[in-house]
Amino acid sequence: MQRSQLREALAHSLGFPDYPDNPMSQPYLNYIENRHMMNLGPVEAYLQLFRKVVDDFSQTSCAPVTLRAYIDAICNSREQIFEGTQDPVARRELVTDTILSIIGVWVTAGSYFVKSGGYRPVELAYCLQKGKGVSVDYSAVASDSTLSELLVGSGLIPSASETAGLFGLTTTATATTTEFAATNKANIHVLEYSRLDSFESLSIKSTTLNAYTLSLLSNTRISWTLNFSRHLLLTPLAGHHVLELYAIPCALRGRALARVGVPAALIDEIQMSYTILFNPYGRPSVHAKYGKVLGLQMWCWCRSCSARRLKQRELNTLRKKSRSRSRRGGRTMSEFDPLLVKLMGEQGTEDWSPDLFPYLWPRIVALEAHLHCAKPWNFWVLFADRRDTLQFWTFLFGSVILLLTVLQVGLGVAQVVGSF
Repeated sequence: MQRSQLREALAHSLGFPDYPDNPMSQPYLNYIENRHMMNLGPVEAYLQLFRKVVDDFSQTSCAPVTLRAYIDAICNSREQIFEGTQDPVARRELVTDTILSIIGVWVTAGSYFVKSGGYRPVELAYCLQKGKGVSVDYSAVASDSTLSELLVGSGLIPSASETAGLFGLTTTATATTTEFAATNKANIHVLEYSRLDSFESLSIKSTTLNAYTLSLLSNTRISWTLNFSRHLLLTPLAGHHVLELYAIPCALRGRALARVGVPAALIDEIQMSYTILFNPYGRPSVHAKYGKVLGLQMWCWCRSCSARRLKQRELNTLRKKSRSRSRRGGRTMSEFDPLLVKLMGEQGTEDWSPDLFPYLWPRIVALEAHLHCAKPWNFWVLFADRRDTLQFWTFLFGSVILLLTVLQVGLGVAQVVGSF
């Protein structure tokens, strides 16, 4: 089969039956093909094996197979991609690495399935969740599970059960995060959580918590990740905090993912989050709408225009990153997902709340706590930070008084000089 035919067949297996008429899955297919390693032979053989793995693990007509049994079956088969490796030990190691790598790319959590430091993060997490000791063979224990059991049992994919035990949430989000920020800032991701009482009272306004306010008030940078399970994670990095956002949301619309344990509700939450993060102020303001001719959106300081400029900068950054990452053999297969532009630009009126975001709610609360703890990181932020209105007006009037005092002293000096 030709490469274009293989890509079409793979798209159908992944759950995109209308490809290529609907090109939505194109960035996902480019992402998959860009992960092909030269030592695995021609890309056509890689795409064939990829499709086989997806079909075998997503079929519902028979009982799920364990990873060990599946790897054994591939080792004993005559797959073209492994024909050059005859040594049994080397062949099994190559098959294991390749199959798990393909699974990681398929579920867009590839970094968890790559062996680094002697173990794969997904296998280690699975064993720790099962209460296994540090001396066990992580790979052997994890391979006795099915793919769905491994994904869910590892705890690396956000689950709604985390929200059911969220820390000290009793009355309001403000009170909760204030207390949390004062006592648990250093352990923001490693807390024992208590049960939620009131969902409605725990909502966080989208105009308070979004990509622009995180960037402006806490100097939080955005990092685009290819691992969907890290979406909305706040990560400390080199003295700064980084907000990880998933870069290829079209991949989550493939129907095959739901068959291996990826919750459809989590996929919906990830897609909704882009709108609240990047378009929290809704439709463009009147001055921005009628000021396009003058380029008002390019320099206006209002929050709506500033948020739109941030969105455009991040999209441009991701476009450049996707082009450089996907350059192969003199040709470019871009992984930039146009669906991101659509999701970021949708008109959303919802706020953050645990009933809308049961899977991502712990991460949202962590972001709100981080924003609450953030101190002004440069002089100009003092004028934009209105979280504490008393502090804002005190600083503003103090600045005006200081300016008038300096002006008065200058005028006094000028009068003295002019009298001579």
